Parts: sequence; C-alpha cells; structure tokens
Amino acid sequence: MHVGWSLRTAAGQSFDHNAYLTPYRLREFHPTEEGFAPLVVDLTPHRLPSNQATTAPSVAEGRRLYEFTGCMACHSVDGTKSFAPGWRSLAGSMVPLADGTRVLADHDYLKESILNPGAKITRGYEIGMPNYSGILTDAQIESLVLYIQSLK
Repeated sequence: MHVGWSLRTAAGQSFDHNAYLTPYRLREFHPTEEGFAPLVVDLTPHRLPSNQATTAPSVAEGRRLYEFTGCMACHSVDGTKSFAPGWRSLAGSMVPLADGTRVLADHDYLKESILNPGAKITRGYEIGMPNYSGILTDAQIESLVLYIQSLK
C-alpha cells in the first residue's frame, strides 16, 4: 500500500512524504472518535480490466512495483536484515526453510512466494506477507521476479 501526503505550513513551506506498507492486521478505526469526518475506505483488491494494456515485464517495472506495492517496507535490496527475507543475492541461492529443508530460489520459487507466501516460510521469519494472487497481474509478477533476479 502506498500512502502519500502533502502539507504546507502557514509560512508556505511544503512537506511531501510517502509511506509504503503492507497491511497485516488492522485494528478497527473510528474516525469520528479521532476527530475526523466519517471515512469510506474500499480495501477490496481490484484487477486491471482485461482489455487494459499492461506494461511488458522488465527489471525497471519490477523495481517500480517494489516501491509502489510496498515490498520495500519489509524486503531489503541492499543486504541489510529486515522484517522479511532480503532480495539481494536471493535468486539462485539455497533458502533454508522453517521446516528444516532447503529450496532453490529459482523462478518458480520466487513466483510462488509472491502468490502464496505461506507455502514455504524462510527459517527465522514468520508469515506476515499478504497473498498477491488476484492482485498483481502475471506481467507484474514476472517483473518482480526479474527485479529480484537482477539483484546479485
């Protein structure tokens, strides 16, 4: 999820910020009790209409999706430890799983991890990533896989 906002001080100074996150557990929010007007929020996943053109899979599109869809909130790309397995040098490596086995991080594993993140849990991590099946298009998933594979 991408949340962006712009604020301007009384003196005219502008502050533009973005936050990227993946909702896992949301507590009930009562806007009027917090001083806001009533809000209507639609969290229903939506697919692109089938007649709408999609961007061809590419590393650049994968990087854009990494930032836009909130992957960057949990997955690092520079090798630093984060809330979720890092993507640097992930592709082609042997991944230790919570059940004591190991799996090759090939194309199929990366795709499965996006579509069904609970299928194979990396040792040392808990499942916290949402399922992107039905949310991302096949081309978008392929772009993310290409981006992960590019991070040597």
